[in-house]
Amino acid sequence: MMIKKILPLFLLILSLNSYSETYVCSHIVSWTIKMNNPTIVTNKLIRDGNIFQRPNVQHIYEIYHEDDKFLILDANFGLIGETIFIYIDKETRDYVYSSTGIGRNLNIYEKGKCEVIY
Repeated sequence: MMIKKILPLFLLILSLNSYSETYVCSHIVSWTIKMNNPTIVTNKLIRDGNIFQRPNVQHIYEIYHEDDKFLILDANFGLIGETIFIYIDKETRDYVYSSTGIGRNLNIYEKGKCEVIY
């Protein structure tokens, strides 16, 4: 009788686990290396169902693709013509942050590492 009550609870905990993960990803801003002043940027990406959000940032990162090995997120800003693309290799924890837009002189492409928190 007790097993019948515990099993659904255990399954619920497992299913909620995939909806509560947080990625903490850091990279050295590439142009700061050339200036002999390396600067580390850390992005915290918190899953909220089928999207990810960053604290204190209004961008919503939609899941473009996800499987056991990769997570690819994108955020599009149609009004200003900017796209942010985040690629995370779940096995190696490598991460790429890319931002580009129409009319922007600055295109960003940075590589770093992530840690996952459940």
